[in-house]
Amino acid sequence: MTQDEDALSRKGTDKRSAEINSLAKAAISVLARQAPPTSEGVARRLETLCEAYISPDEAHRLDALGKLASEGVSVEDIIDYVIPATARLMGHRWATDSLSFAEVSIGSARLQETVRGLAVQKRREVVKNQGSILMILPYREHHTLGAFVAADQLRRRGLDVHIAVSQHPKEVAERIKRHRYDMIGVTAAGRRTLASVKDLVEIIRNNVSRRTPVILGGSILDSELDAVAITGADFAATDVDAALEYCGLGGQKPRPVESPQGTERNDATENR
Repeated sequence: MTQDEDALSRKGTDKRSAEINSLAKAAISVLARQAPPTSEGVARRLETLCEAYISPDEAHRLDALGKLASEGVSVEDIIDYVIPATARLMGHRWATDSLSFAEVSIGSARLQETVRGLAVQKRREVVKNQGSILMILPYREHHTLGAFVAADQLRRRGLDVHIAVSQHPKEVAERIKRHRYDMIGVTAAGRRTLASVKDLVEIIRNNVSRRTPVILGGSILDSELDAVAITGADFAATDVDAALEYCGLGGQKPRPVESPQGTERNDATENR
């Protein structure tokens, strides 16, 4: 390894460590309500959740979620903070060789299942005329958890959210022609997805006469790349409120209500 490569490797490790510390701080309010808010305590709680989600025993996951509920952690906080923080920790442990790729993949899939299950369990009231959004996970983009977390946050704000997974850009353009969306969100986790996003944006612009804001999200925004310039998207947002504000949909507030009969749209397979 050259000195330049070694410096880049150290820089990447330092950045990942900073991200983990930042997430731990953001999660303190929901993970350490019954304990002193020390970074060490939060780290232990996140490690426990991580182990529960890579364990083949479902009882461990149910126990972990039950403990959070018994401590007064809301469903919203579990979805918005706890699950993303646990997913990032899994990624960090894979990067430091303490988890295998298979373990991280299985754990991430289980975290996503939890997001969908909790969203069904705690269905919100749909506030009419708040807007319609298409969330796109481009082909070859495998980091889907963040998009589903964002979709649940948007639904809590009364927006109708559709998700397109690995659709051909021309199919996406046809879908946008048929449905009047107020915002198009595209997620990208790494550099290799940017080319797919660029192609997608170009096809949408060339085939859809109506101009709809295309908002880029995902962990690629943590890099030093100018992802907006590279892809041709209109805006990059690290949270749903910034995206809504840009599109003139700001000011929506979550309105939780109990609705046991609610059903979850099967967005992951809704390709048409």
